[in-house]
Amino acid sequence: MKQYLTIALFSLLLPFFLFAQGITTSSITGTVRDADGKPLAGATVKAIHIPSGTVTGGFVNSKGNFTIPGLRPGGPYKLEVSMVGFETETKEDIYLALAQEFNIKFILQPKDIQTREIVVLSDRNDIISSNRTGASQSVTEVEIVSLPTIARSIHDYSRLSPLVISSTSEGSNIAARNSKYNNIQVDGAVLSDAFGLASSGTPGGQAGAEPISLDAIEEFQVSIAPFDVRQGMFTGGLINAITRGGTNNSRGSIYFYGRNQNFVGKSPVPDANNVRQSYPDFSDYFIGGRVGGPILKNKLFYFVNVETKNRKDPQRVGLAGDQGYTFNFNVSRDTLEKIRQIAINKYGYDPGSYDLYTRKTEDIKLFLRADYNLDQNNRLTLRHNFVKANQGNAVTRSQFAFSFSGQEYIFNSMQNQTVLQLNSIFGKNMANELRLVYTAIRDKRDPVSKPFPSVAIYDIGPKGEDVYLGVERFSQANALDQDIFELTNNFTYFYGDHTFTIGTSNQYVSFDNLFLQDYYGTYGFNSIADFEAGKPSQFQLSYSLLPNEPKPRAKFKYFQLGLYA
Repeated sequence: MKQYLTIALFSLLLPFFLFAQGITTSSITGTVRDADGKPLAGATVKAIHIPSGTVTGGFVNSKGNFTIPGLRPGGPYKLEVSMVGFETETKEDIYLALAQEFNIKFILQPKDIQTREIVVLSDRNDIISSNRTGASQSVTEVEIVSLPTIARSIHDYSRLSPLVISSTSEGSNIAARNSKYNNIQVDGAVLSDAFGLASSGTPGGQAGAEPISLDAIEEFQVSIAPFDVRQGMFTGGLINAITRGGTNNSRGSIYFYGRNQNFVGKSPVPDANNVRQSYPDFSDYFIGGRVGGPILKNKLFYFVNVETKNRKDPQRVGLAGDQGYTFNFNVSRDTLEKIRQIAINKYGYDPGSYDLYTRKTEDIKLFLRADYNLDQNNRLTLRHNFVKANQGNAVTRSQFAFSFSGQEYIFNSMQNQTVLQLNSIFGKNMANELRLVYTAIRDKRDPVSKPFPSVAIYDIGPKGEDVYLGVERFSQANALDQDIFELTNNFTYFYGDHTFTIGTSNQYVSFDNLFLQDYYGTYGFNSIADFEAGKPSQFQLSYSLLPNEPKPRAKFKYFQLGLYA
């Protein structure tokens, strides 16, 4: 009955455009024959995931072939092959990489014949092979645990692929394409920035946050030209990750990571006095933990990960007469104080401080996952990823431009993503993978000061230095809400030596965008005297033409529908 409901649901959702998703599982294929090389049709094959006790079964067809799809990557696995009249054969310590089709051969001996074991090793490298699925690089838990990372980002590891040109926490340049042309998926769910603002190409990128904790990732692939029809939606590269899950063994960890200027070398470029300057003061700290284990042994498992980040970056720019700074804004404190008092006394606005400014970046991540073995042929996974991040922005301080602290805005970002996946095996030759995803992303800019126009006062220093105060012009009315729904279903049919996959992948994306540049106005003054006299040299203002709607929002949506085979 379950197989007909799944097929019926799939049939109702036939779409019209090519649109494919990632792969979250692995599979085992092989042959079972007797000592004379004849296929043993009807033999039973069992794949046992040792850590969780999950048992998945398969049957050998008339040509001696079998396939066990939808397996959890990792291991170790134990394979058992049995048939009436033959000795049971087992293979142990089998580990599966993400999206791998592991191939193995079995030869069963009659029960009444005792033979010693003969081991034959060979290296098969056919031009046309199931192992040749396009240029890709697998990054396993071993690499994630053992290799160093600065930003605790998957992009620190994607550079293991020789086709990744460059990689930072801001994204990966894969095959010489901008990071926004990549497709990033976690457990088959799209984790890319659909609106396209973040340079990292991921939610929370504008707040300096990673879209998921690195400690929640078990394995991922970097694919450039995959042959699998289920992988697509990119012209750069595909970063396809899967998350950790619980097992029969309760396991956990607590971790702390921190660094500051003392862990960074001096500048490679000397200053005007031929002195290599020390790196400016900063701090960058992570603390987190994870735990996973059984709720019901061999049946129901849980996994939880929580992580927090706190980074502080002081902007060390001195004023006129200050010593010990790499750069100085050549305007005196008295001049800046005069501007501040004019803003307070004439305009009733406190522009904030001109003292040293520290940019803060904070986030908290929470990941929850449950795996339920409904029976030998059905496995249900439910997981949720929550990220809340904020970062200070817009305070600019350099040799020629200086912002009061009141120009700062806090970029707030919140992500909630829920994934429900059902992997099923029907009979001897059919399998199905159904996945539902809902993602909600809420981004907005919150000015730290009260509403006030953005103000620029030009040429107040000996080299044409400019001073800025007020609410940054692009952040006076700026917010974006995104809602993404995904439905993916892949139906697989095994026939003889062939595997047929028919799938549909559909995405509905809606945006609710508020953006009114210069909502409070932007003024430019040619001198401090003009600012005090209220005589601007330029003025800009944006306002709504809709009655009773001072902050109209643009609401739009799109569908991506796909059918593939």
